[in-house]
Amino acid sequence: MIESLVQVAEKLVELGRRREQKREQRFNAVVKPMFEALHDVHKDYLDLLQEAKEAVTSDAALSEVLKTLKKRRLAEQGLRHDLLRQAHELLAVDALADCHDFLRQVSKYIGGTGFVIERTRSDGLFRTIAEAVLAAQSGGEQPSRQRLLRVVEYAFDELRSDWKNVSTSYAKALAATLS
Repeated sequence: MIESLVQVAEKLVELGRRREQKREQRFNAVVKPMFEALHDVHKDYLDLLQEAKEAVTSDAALSEVLKTLKKRRLAEQGLRHDLLRQAHELLAVDALADCHDFLRQVSKYIGGTGFVIERTRSDGLFRTIAEAVLAAQSGGEQPSRQRLLRVVEYAFDELRSDWKNVSTSYAKALAATLS
């Protein structure tokens, strides 16, 4: 009888080890590479917003600011859209349930919402400045540079807040593989 109990205990320990190994494999296959790629996206966003801030506070015409940002935002656009689509698709995989919080944070960080996966942060900033250019061209009321600067600062604040959430979720996923 004691032998049977020992065998059951050994099986339970082995099952626990397998679960931990699978969690670690999921982390290494999904969370870690996505977080590393997201680092590049984060740096690109910070650089893009800094350039937008400098451009908006300069004497450059808004149409020139728009051209500069349009070209600049293409740098990591493919990676942003790829990560957003991956996160969206992986959220539908039940076997990755322990990664879902991280995937939701990635989706929120890049797109701000899981509902429209074609929109990213730079799309919103670009659209705001494009509307200002159109207003100026049509002779309509255009927002002040101060207002545009507030839009950029707001984008910075949101970016930092959402990055904190992504980093926290990543840390939790990492901690789960170590426990």
